[in-house]
Amino acid sequence: MLPEPADDASRSEFLREIGLMKILGYHERLVNMLACITESAPLCLVAELCNYGDLLNFLRIRCKYMIKLNAEGIDYSDLPVDGNYNIEMVVTLKQLLMFPLQISYGLEYLFSKGFVHRDIAARNIFVNAKASCKIGGFGLCRNLYSNTLLNENKLPFTAEVDVTGGNTML
Repeated sequence: MLPEPADDASRSEFLREIGLMKILGYHERLVNMLACITESAPLCLVAELCNYGDLLNFLRIRCKYMIKLNAEGIDYSDLPVDGNYNIEMVVTLKQLLMFPLQISYGLEYLFSKGFVHRDIAARNIFVNAKASCKIGGFGLCRNLYSNTLLNENKLPFTAEVDVTGGNTML
């Protein structure tokens, strides 16, 4: 929901992001829009739930938990069946390998639609109930062929920038 009172720039940016999400449509690796209110105040965007929040905090919380298990002498790569631990707090090697793959599927979809995200970072990747990654935070997302990206005074953004940003993040 756009907080009230919001200035014209905030309102315009919020509506631009809603418009972008409409253009992008549904993809399993994007945080998808479920509904929006744009004709009356308060402006509102309803997106699908990503229970675990952003990837940055998801990994930080689990890292602390896994360090604690390690300090207690528990091998989290081979947890005992009858142990006193929370299996959902352990990040598996499979998950760590799947996260970048899932993110790359989302980036590939954005590029196929002619867009570049421009802010791929763990804070803009969200984790759902199935511990799968979805790209969100489309505030800086732009059309690859837009004149605003081809400004003579600035370097153009490309899909390669998103991929490089994703590699740096992971």
